[in-house]
Amino acid sequence: MTYMLACKRQHTMLRNLYTNYKSSGLEIITIWSAQEKDSQNNLPWIQILNNELSKTLTHDLAVDRVPDTILLDTNRRVIARGLTMHELEAKLAQLLKE
Repeated sequence: MTYMLACKRQHTMLRNLYTNYKSSGLEIITIWSAQEKDSQNNLPWIQILNNELSKTLTHDLAVDRVPDTILLDTNRRVIARGLTMHELEAKLAQLLKE
């Protein structure tokens, strides 16, 4: 599977999660490289172009690969990382049910 196809598939799954959990407080942030900015496809969540702000964010969250999935709680503490989309969906269902 090519990188772009994998990205599009991930965005479709993220869009579904966002639709289902936005009212429960879910926020998604996507960091884009300059080469990817044309493939944003009007995503409905926060998007940041890879610049100094995103470098600080990726440093603070210890992002060492892309794509990466990091789940933060309301206090901005990392509570899960490296989840597949299916694992993320299960984790959100568990957390937001409590």
